[in-house]
Amino acid sequence: MSLVGLLSFIVMSDWVTYHFFHWKKGTPFADDQGIYNRLTWWEQVDNGKQLTRNRKFLTVVPLVLSLSYNAVDRYLIASHTTDYEHPMLFFNTVAVIVLVVAKFPNMHKVRIFGINADK
Repeated sequence: MSLVGLLSFIVMSDWVTYHFFHWKKGTPFADDQGIYNRLTWWEQVDNGKQLTRNRKFLTVVPLVLSLSYNAVDRYLIASHTTDYEHPMLFFNTVAVIVLVVAKFPNMHKVRIFGINADK
């Protein structure tokens, strides 16, 4: 896989993960009667309880998957193939940091700068 293809895959997979867990509100099921319309999918996990086994699993496994590629650390591969230079190293680092920070317990129901807030 080429460098451009690898970095495109990294950014796309991180974007899809962020979109579905931390941006999309509501529920994929129609039988909830709208009680989760104001919560993101991440906020609905385990009814909002923090640091449960499910949340830890959903934090660690996607992080490992987003960092690994063919059983080798994809972040380090991307960093090494860019010779640790900007801008690709910067984009990869920012994408990983955003995904990890969004899962912190302190970020529960937080809308930074009112983005994605209820109107």
